[in-house]
Amino acid sequence: MDPLSSSPAAQAFRPSPAALHGDLAAVLRDGRILAGEVLRQEGDGTVLLALGRHRVPAQTQLQLDPGSAFLLRVELTEGGLVLNVISEADGGEPDLLSALRRVVGEGRPIGEMLEAIAARIRAELARPGAAFDELRGLADTLAGRVFQPGQSGEELSTLLQRSGQRYEAALWTALQGGLGADVLGHLSGDLKAELLRLLEALEDGPLKESVKRALAGVEAEQLLNLARQRTGEPSVFSFPLTDGSGWTTARLIVHDQTKQDADAQEQGEHIRRIALGVGFSATGPVRADFLWTKSQLSVRLVAARRELAERLDADHAKLEELFAKSGRTVHLSSRLGSLGEVMLETNPLDIHFLRSHHLMNVAG
Repeated sequence: MDPLSSSPAAQAFRPSPAALHGDLAAVLRDGRILAGEVLRQEGDGTVLLALGRHRVPAQTQLQLDPGSAFLLRVELTEGGLVLNVISEADGGEPDLLSALRRVVGEGRPIGEMLEAIAARIRAELARPGAAFDELRGLADTLAGRVFQPGQSGEELSTLLQRSGQRYEAALWTALQGGLGADVLGHLSGDLKAELLRLLEALEDGPLKESVKRALAGVEAEQLLNLARQRTGEPSVFSFPLTDGSGWTTARLIVHDQTKQDADAQEQGEHIRRIALGVGFSATGPVRADFLWTKSQLSVRLVAARRELAERLDADHAKLEELFAKSGRTVHLSSRLGSLGEVMLETNPLDIHFLRSHHLMNVAG
């Protein structure tokens, strides 16, 4: 996007009055802050904006490229509804909030973002004269970032460690003189490092734009977790995994602070908690809550579809046997639940830091 003019009128979009009805009218409330993206721009100053699931025609003086993303503040003026671009000139806000505003609009599921890159690669491979070996190498790199059925917990741990979340920490270790083989291995195999390399190597085009969005999505997750840590909320990590012929996204809510109940305290055992949520196309959303100590493991499974809940109930003994491989006494329960109970991160921006700093996004 071209640098924004200092004129307030040149930093705004005016939605078409014909579009201001139904659900969109409820979304565009005065004072709200929304993530926007340019889908198309015509020569007469007309643009088509994406605001969550809404497509909004609007007028603007800005010269924008398709794919440009930014945050907009809704303002009801005497001349009608205006969407003002939030720029760094607004000032007076924490650095973390400014950083979030640059990337939060790209905070999409990692499986969806990597799938978009894979789709672009397939499209490039179909073109005459495509660099076949190079593109196939990119496709293989992406596939190596997806958790596959049958892989071990150790392999999942490695995938999470190289998910882009710890890239800057590894760089800091390297700058402090700790360039050991483990640090070098982490840096070279980290998802964020690979996306940055792709960004430098690729020519301008749809594939490079998909990589930019995936990189911004990884950074959004990093920054949101930093914001959560500031207010003592649990961190949320995501990773892609196979779902039939495509990929989906699993999310982990990790409670960093260990808690103790009276019995565990007497035994000197910490209670650790993790929640895992994933939605497969064949089964629908399912959630697993794990609570474990040195000697016990409690697992609660909640499914949104009745047929899956019944299947989990029928396989109760098999599942208990599977979890018992941890060497702990297992307590397993499963039941049918509402979609709200099962889904993790239905609104990833609903965190204390952003509530106190008045940042809101439309997630669809």
